[in-house]
Amino acid sequence: MSFGAIVTYGDSNQPIPDELSQWLVEVRIEQELNKPARFAIRFEDDICGEGFEVQNNLVLRPDSVIGIFVPVNSQSSPQTSEMECLIIGRVTKIKSSLQLGGPGTWIEFHGEDRRIEMDRLAVTANWQGNGADIVSSILSSYDFTPDVSDIDVEYTETDQLNQSGTDLSFLNKMINEHGLNFWIEYSVDSTNEMSGEYSVSEKSIVKISPPEQGATNLSLLPDDDQATSFRVNVIQSACPNVNVFSAEVDTEVPNARLGQHDETESNASEERADSLGEGQTITEVGGAVRTIPRNSPGTDEDRERRERSTLREASWFVEASVSTSVHMYGKTIHPHSIIVVEGAGDTLSVPYQVKSVTHVVNASDHMMDIKLRTNTLGSRGA
Repeated sequence: MSFGAIVTYGDSNQPIPDELSQWLVEVRIEQELNKPARFAIRFEDDICGEGFEVQNNLVLRPDSVIGIFVPVNSQSSPQTSEMECLIIGRVTKIKSSLQLGGPGTWIEFHGEDRRIEMDRLAVTANWQGNGADIVSSILSSYDFTPDVSDIDVEYTETDQLNQSGTDLSFLNKMINEHGLNFWIEYSVDSTNEMSGEYSVSEKSIVKISPPEQGATNLSLLPDDDQATSFRVNVIQSACPNVNVFSAEVDTEVPNARLGQHDETESNASEERADSLGEGQTITEVGGAVRTIPRNSPGTDEDRERRERSTLREASWFVEASVSTSVHMYGKTIHPHSIIVVEGAGDTLSVPYQVKSVTHVVNASDHMMDIKLRTNTLGSRGA
C-alpha cells in the first residue's frame, strides 16, 4: 500500500526505514501566518517479540529532525513524482496509547518547524545598524537563507535595539512593531537516487504579506495569471473543486487613524487603510469611521509605523473557510498565496489570501482545510 507522503529523519533528510514506514497511518501539518508550522505523525504499533515495533525504533526520538515531503503532481505517487517539502522541524512531544494485547495501540510524534531552535536560549545583546541587516544576521546563524525587507530603521549607538530573551521572541517583537510576516519556504534542490535523501534549502522570509503598495494599501493580486481558483457553486462542466465554503464578514473594525495634529473626524477619514483590489473595502462597506487611539509610546515615526500596522491587520474584515483535497484542487496550498473564489455569489467571489492550511495525509488522500482572508467585497457587498 502506497502512502501519500514521505517522512524523513536526520540532517540529511533520509526517508525513515520500511520497517517503520509500514506502520504509518496519518501525517498532519498545520501552517499559519506568523506562527511556527506544526506536525503530527501517527503510527500504529504492535508487540513483536518482547517490545513494540515503533516505540522501540530509535530512528524517531525527542528532538529528532523530521521532514515531510509530498508529490508535486497530484496524479503521481511519492515513489515516482517530483517532491515538495511541507515542513522540516524537530520532535517536541511524543504521545501514545496502549491497549491490552497490542492491536489498537498507536504512537504520535509531534513537533514544530526549526523556529523552535531560535526559542531555546535567552540572549542579552545591544544591536546597532540597519534593522533588516540585524534580522538577517540572526536568521543566518540558524542556517536559514534570509529574505528580509520592509524594515527601514537605523539603530545607532545612542538609540540601540536592546535584546533580552530568545532570538525568536526578539524577532517576533520587531516583526509585530513593523507589521511584518515571518515564514519559511522550502525548496527541494536535489534527491540522492541511491539513498533517497533530499537536499533542501530553507528560506526565512520577513516582509509585509501581501506586498504593501502606497502608504497603507494592500494588493490582492493572484500569484500567477494561470493560478487555479476555488470553484464553489459552479456548473459541473466548470469542475467544482471545493467541498465546503463558508464566510464571515465583520465590519466593526478600525478603518482610520487620527491625524497627528488635527484630531478631527474629517482628518481621520483621510488616513484610511484601503485595498487596491476591485470591489468595496471596509471604508466603503459600513460607511462609519472607526479610529484607533494615539496612545502608543515612542517618536512620531514609531507611532505612525505601529498605527499603519494596526490598520493593515484590521483591514482583513472578511474570513472564509474552505475544505478541499490535493486531488480536487490539483496541487498543495500554502499560507500567503492569493486565490480567487468563484461561484460564491457577487459579494464573496473575490481574491483572498490564504491565512492557514491544515494538511491531513493518509494512504488514500491528502485533505486540506483552509482559512482565507480578504479586505474587499464584491460590488453588491453594501
